[in-house]
Amino acid sequence: MRLLMPCAPGNSRSNSRFTCHRLSKWIILAALALIAAACMPPSGELPTTTISPTPAATLTPVPLPDLVIDSLAFEPETPTICYDATDLGTLVTIINNGSADAGSFIVGLNSAQVSVEDGLAAGETLPIWFNTYAQENIATVDLTSQIEETDEGNNQSTLTFNMPTLSAACEPTQETPALHVKAQAVLTGHTGKVWAVDFSPDGRLLVSGSVDNTLRLWQVQNVSLLRTMLGHPFPVLTLEVSPNNQLIATGSDDGLVRIWRISNGSLVHTLTGHGGWINSLTFSPDGTSLATASDDYTVRIWRVLDGRSLQVIDEGMSRVLDIAYSPTGQSLAWSESDGHVRVWQLSDRRWLATLDPTEQPATSVAFSPDSQYLAAGYGDGYIRIWLPGDWSLAKTLQYGLEPVNAISFSPDGRWLAAASKDGQVVIWQMLPVGENVAQDSPALILDGHTGPVNCVTFSPNGTLVASASDDQTIRLWTLPEQ
Repeated sequence: MRLLMPCAPGNSRSNSRFTCHRLSKWIILAALALIAAACMPPSGELPTTTISPTPAATLTPVPLPDLVIDSLAFEPETPTICYDATDLGTLVTIINNGSADAGSFIVGLNSAQVSVEDGLAAGETLPIWFNTYAQENIATVDLTSQIEETDEGNNQSTLTFNMPTLSAACEPTQETPALHVKAQAVLTGHTGKVWAVDFSPDGRLLVSGSVDNTLRLWQVQNVSLLRTMLGHPFPVLTLEVSPNNQLIATGSDDGLVRIWRISNGSLVHTLTGHGGWINSLTFSPDGTSLATASDDYTVRIWRVLDGRSLQVIDEGMSRVLDIAYSPTGQSLAWSESDGHVRVWQLSDRRWLATLDPTEQPATSVAFSPDSQYLAAGYGDGYIRIWLPGDWSLAKTLQYGLEPVNAISFSPDGRWLAAASKDGQVVIWQMLPVGENVAQDSPALILDGHTGPVNCVTFSPNGTLVASASDDQTIRLWTLPEQ
């Protein structure tokens, strides 16, 4: 910067130069001071030379799912305490640890895959059962990376399993093989199939009925024929001795029911009303009434004293094949050709139970002596046992595929016998209530008949079993002591 300042007149040249030079110097300094003052901040502070950083942009985080394999375990498909190796698979549990729901994804276990189309909500878990298991396992979630996740590095899990072993409590029990028993005595004399047999309440007599139209009385002690009773013009299909040991009731395929006196073989009553075969009959526990079941789809109840009809039950049944009084005498159970088993309460004439039908006929029915069970035999070889009260199915037994023609409980409730079309009598041991009802396998098999066995019954003291067969014989077995 150059400033031209005039010199004061009247001075000498030398003095003039000196004075002018000094004045210029002060003017220049004053100008610089004014410029500096104009650049100072009002507060008088000096400006800083530090550069402020540029603030970072603020971002709102996007919520994402995070699928993780929570656990792997050997499991049966249906939870149970005991199982075998064929029931096992691998349970893979997936959890969504993210903050957003996951869409559809694929879970893999070794070479198997499962597609989860519905996705998985945030915080929820999803168990997936694979019908396979191995010792070395690799499990993967979101196998094809369909989902954007918070963490893509936790979608795989590996695990080495020890191969499963069953606890000793779950090992199958070794059941004692059935004991085969031979007949103690064979009663012959009938000339046709023997359809029915029963012991007298005192155990001294055995009564049998046959398609040869005869009724025969046998002495048990010396195994001899006491009397042959004639009067039925058609086959005798069913019979029972009265609780007072005085009468025999018989039913025939002519639809008639007859009541005989044991002492002399005389006919006491002929009961008419049924329009089809009499398949089964039974005295009430007090002996005052008689219930009969027929092919005419009805059950009838008669007064024994005079043969009067007391009740006709016609409630849409099919052919009624077998009938039994409850031990208290308050209800009747019967089995039908369409597989139904029904229970009827006598006092107010209503159903106590109508048990689910099967595809096979229900051929036979029996109450246990203590009223704890109701059992029925079927045309497919099964026996089903229910609990009276809630009528839940407590046990299913099977020995073979041949039809069960008749069943019977022993007087002490310890045994359940079944007469089979295969020519055998099969006996199961019953167990105390609450202990699996009965053994799964038969305890005894009574061999000897050469044709289908049509009926089976126990002696009053429970030591003998009698059966009747198409082979025209009645056989007696002595039960072994156990």
